[in-house]
Amino acid sequence: MQDFMQPQEYARTILCITMYNLCILWWILATPDTFRSVALRFGVSPGVLHCKEIIRVLANLTAETVYWPSERAILKEAGEQRTGFPGAVMAIDGSYIPLFYAPQVEPQRFLNRKFDYAVTLQACADINLVFRDVYCGEPGSPHDSRVFRRSPLSRRLLEQNILADDEHIIGDSAYIFTDKLNYNFRLSSLRSMVERAFGRLKMKWRRLFFLSTKRMDLVVQTIMASITLHNFIIYEGEIPDVELQHIQAEDNFGLEIEGDDLDDGNDYPNVRVEPDHPLLEEARLIGPK
Repeated sequence: MQDFMQPQEYARTILCITMYNLCILWWILATPDTFRSVALRFGVSPGVLHCKEIIRVLANLTAETVYWPSERAILKEAGEQRTGFPGAVMAIDGSYIPLFYAPQVEPQRFLNRKFDYAVTLQACADINLVFRDVYCGEPGSPHDSRVFRRSPLSRRLLEQNILADDEHIIGDSAYIFTDKLNYNFRLSSLRSMVERAFGRLKMKWRRLFFLSTKRMDLVVQTIMASITLHNFIIYEGEIPDVELQHIQAEDNFGLEIEGDDLDDGNDYPNVRVEPDHPLLEEARLIGPK
C-alpha cells in the first residue's frame, strides 16, 4: 500500500487505522459485549478484534503511569483532613479479577474463597484514586497476607526508606505491622480510597469483571492496560468523585517506553507482575488448548 500512496497520505491512513483499533480496544475493555457484537458495531470481522499488540503496549506503559508519589506531603495533609488521622498517605488492598475460563495449568490454584477462578491484584491507591503501586499475577487462592509477603512492596517497606517516619499506608488485618503500615484494626474503615479505586477501575473497564482470554500472559497484560488507562484518564483531568489534590504526572511520563517487558523491577519498582511465577511461565509456554 505504501508504494501507491504519498508519504503524508500513507501516514494519515496508518494513523486512522491505529485510532480506529484503539477505539475498538476501548470498547472491548469498557463493555462486557461479545466479540461478535463488537464486530457488528464497528463493521469489522471478529478476527481483527484481538488487539494483542495494543494491549501489550498499554501494559508496558503501566510503568510510566504508576509511580511512587513525590507529592506525599500534599496527600498526607489531604488524608488527615479527610480522615482525621495524621500521616495517611495511601491505602493498600487486594482484589480478585475473575476468569471466564479455568487456567490450563493447575486450575485449583486459581480458585478463590468465592469458588471463582481468579488472579489477585494488589494495589496501593491515594486519596485521588490513583494507583501508586500494583502487583499482579498471583493465583486467587492465596490470602492477601501471603500475596503481600511475596510482593516487592513488603520488602521495600522493611528495607528501604520509601516513606517518612510520620507517613503511613492504611491496610486491613491481612497486612503485617511495620513502622509504615500500621493501625490496621482501628482504621479499617479508612481503606475506602483503595476500594473505591478498585470499583472505579472495574466499573469503567468492565471487561475485568470476567476476563475471557485463556492465555495467562494476556490476562495480566489486560489488567495492566486497564490500570494504565485508569491513571491516564485521571492525570488528563477526568475528576473522580473526590477533590483532586494537585496530582501531576512525573517528568518521565509519556507515551514511550524502552524495552519489551514489564517485568523489570529495577527500573520500575512500583509495577510488578510476578515474573518468576511458575504457573504463569508454564502457561506462557503451553498456551491455550
